Amino acid sequence: MRFDKTKLSLNAGDRDKLSIAYSDIDTTGQNVKWSYDNDDVVSVDIAGNITAYKSGKVMVTAKLGDAEADCEVTVLSD
Repeated sequence: MRFDKTKLSLNAGDRDKLSIAYSDIDTTGQNVKWSYDNDDVVSVDIAGNITAYKSGKVMVTAKLGDAEADCEVTVLSD
């Protein structure tokens, strides 16, 4: 499991989507669990859509079973 990008830069107010590539993982009936270390900087919904709020750096992690992927998101002031 991996993201289509490992680093992402956004301006405050921007939106983007993290796409996940799965290899050798049965995703049937499973949902990705998203986590990030600062919800003042970004939010991520269940589909991987990111909304940037204010400048800062956040590590976004997607986890499915034992597999996980990370993306470093940097938000710049607009």
